Amino acid sequence: GKELEINCNIVVANGTEGISKPVRFFRHGRCINEVKETRSYIAESQYPNSLWDSPSLCGLIEVPTELSPVLTRDEFQRSALRKAVYQALLPLELELQQSLEEIMDDMLDDS
Repeated sequence: GKELEINCNIVVANGTEGISKPVRFFRHGRCINEVKETRSYIAESQYPNSLWDSPSLCGLIEVPTELSPVLTRDEFQRSALRKAVYQALLPLELELQQSLEEIMDDMLDDS
């Protein structure tokens, strides 16, 4: 099959000061929606609340231009490509969740 190009630029910040930009999906440079508000992805996510709702996480996920948004531009059209993109992102969740947990542990140790 065709290789997917998904560009993820996600930061796990130590502390929450100054972070007000949750991780968002972008397509061709245009914002589609926050990951936590994209219901089709959250339904697949292993950590729908603890990860994508965290104030310590910010950034963007640029999806392939072939992945079309719905008319309201807050979701992606159901397709095999959408499923492939979501499946490609799921392994990243564990790494991000572990980083968040480490930061939380460090913050608890410091207090």
